[in-house]
Amino acid sequence: MKSFRSIIRFTKRVRNRLSSYYNLLRLKMYGVEHGCHCVIHGKLYLTLFPTANVKIGNNLYFSSGWGINALCTNKRGMIYATEHASIEIGDNVGMSSTVLWAHNKIVIGNYVKIGGNCILIDTDAHNADFSIRRGNIQIGAFQLQS
Repeated sequence: MKSFRSIIRFTKRVRNRLSSYYNLLRLKMYGVEHGCHCVIHGKLYLTLFPTANVKIGNNLYFSSGWGINALCTNKRGMIYATEHASIEIGDNVGMSSTVLWAHNKIVIGNYVKIGGNCILIDTDAHNADFSIRRGNIQIGAFQLQS
């Protein structure tokens, strides 16, 4: 029984290591600037428009799905940035299955920890009042600091 647990533990470690390399490769393909020790375990949904800008500082830890964090079940994290949007993540940031959806700008400072399944959106995306959806909408920005 002890050897079975060690095999499962080893398998999870290999899966996390491979997914981290895969996610770093995807970030590089999208032109995302990131610092050293950027670790993203699990499958991350990544959608960046061509004019979007994402910068990640040093020592990021982002878990996404696969039951890595018991609070998040199997929900995957996402980084989504529309045309001319900007997402800046500081140094020593930790997130668990977090959704970052930027229409304008999201800034996360240094030493910020974001709990499981949090959703950070800088747009109302879909207002319940149809008359507002048909008019001009002011898009805001927000900033998180520790």
